[in-house]
Amino acid sequence: MREFLTTRLIPVLAAIAVTYLLGPTAVPGALMGPLRQAQAAFAGGRMDVALDALEEALAFEPGFAALHPLAARAALEARLPASALAHLQSAEALLPSDPSWRCQEGLALAMLEDRRGAVDLWGEEAETCFSQPEIVRSWAEIALATGDREETLDALARLTILEPANPEAYLRYGLALATQDPETAVDTLRIADELSAGGSPIARQVIDAIQDALREDDPAYALAAAGQALGEVGEWRLAAWAFLEALLLNPQYTAARAYFGLALDQSGGDGLLELERAVAASPGDPLPHFFLGLHWRAQGDPAAAVDSLMTAAELDPANPSIAAELGGAFEDLGEMTAALAALRHAAELAPREAGFWRLLAQFSLRHEIELRRVGLPAARNAYLLAPEDATACDDLGYGYYLVGDSALASRFLRRALELDPMRPLTQYHFGLLLIQQNEIAEARAAFEIAARLDPQGAIGSLAERTLDGLPSP
Repeated sequence: MREFLTTRLIPVLAAIAVTYLLGPTAVPGALMGPLRQAQAAFAGGRMDVALDALEEALAFEPGFAALHPLAARAALEARLPASALAHLQSAEALLPSDPSWRCQEGLALAMLEDRRGAVDLWGEEAETCFSQPEIVRSWAEIALATGDREETLDALARLTILEPANPEAYLRYGLALATQDPETAVDTLRIADELSAGGSPIARQVIDAIQDALREDDPAYALAAAGQALGEVGEWRLAAWAFLEALLLNPQYTAARAYFGLALDQSGGDGLLELERAVAASPGDPLPHFFLGLHWRAQGDPAAAVDSLMTAAELDPANPSIAAELGGAFEDLGEMTAALAALRHAAELAPREAGFWRLLAQFSLRHEIELRRVGLPAARNAYLLAPEDATACDDLGYGYYLVGDSALASRFLRRALELDPMRPLTQYHFGLLLIQQNEIAEARAAFEIAARLDPQGAIGSLAERTLDGLPSP
């Protein structure tokens, strides 16, 4: 879009220059200066500056209506939809109609969360609007957000036609298609994999899940497998569609109903009804109880979560994920002894998986409970299983800091920063260590980095408060 803007601006500026140079008045520097500034800003991708310059030119010469469409495009690029709409309305009032302006108005409305209005405007000029990939992408996003699967599929299919060499277009279409026709989706996902440099891990993961399920010759099972794979790659809205389709084929499919409830929860909906139906239909199955426990934790009801997760743990005592989630629910409830026991049990059930040791270590470090007997050994186990993981290094370094071993704390925190210097919690922990070593200037720098990396989060806020408590430099 920016190349288009720049090329359109050059003839406009030339026309303005000719008009004024041949006119009876002196060359108006108050107009030409802002126009040159706008041209340079367009070329440099500084759309907010370009918009300001164009509006300055329009303030000097309100009659030069040809600047309004350019200002509208700059406003859209600068994510200023209200300004874009104002300039488009001025253009429509002063200039011959241009179908592309309706497309731009739709983009502005989409930014303003008027999704239906955006799609309606694009539909009025469908031939023009739906030939522009950025608009079709927005159309697909709106359809997905509003739960319209058919429109989502239509938009994504069109995008593969408009961008036949774009692997992301085929990936998005293949993932959406998997919610309706998993077997056909495999072919589309293969194209995404082939077009991607080095292949597409997401496409391959979903392909493998679908192909394994297709061997069972059960369409509902294939859809549920597709839904599970979609959830694993974070596509929970799509996953919900796949599980619902599986349930339409087999309403007695309890696992699909439990996963449908989970998918609704994970995509911003409310899966409680489906989860309760799954529990009622199969009370001896741990999966619905487990997902119901996740639901109650997310809803801030740890007592209900503990009840559901205890039932799940009784039904599946060897499942470390259930044990770990139960530990989190006990922690939410303030029952720290029970939480520690559950998290330790989870790690013992899966001693070769770093994640469960990490959860146990972080619980101990967070509450400074059993640091030497539990926290440090758990952090060490997590590190030994994943020595190149920045979080594992950070946990171990912070554990050594808490027990007063500054040499080992420094070693592991510095290694964590080498692996991931953009992790705000590690920067914060490193700052604490530097204070302990009386390196105040260096500590201040670490806290400032943590605050910049997490400006709206809890770590950033904590770093800011710690900075306020440091002595003035």
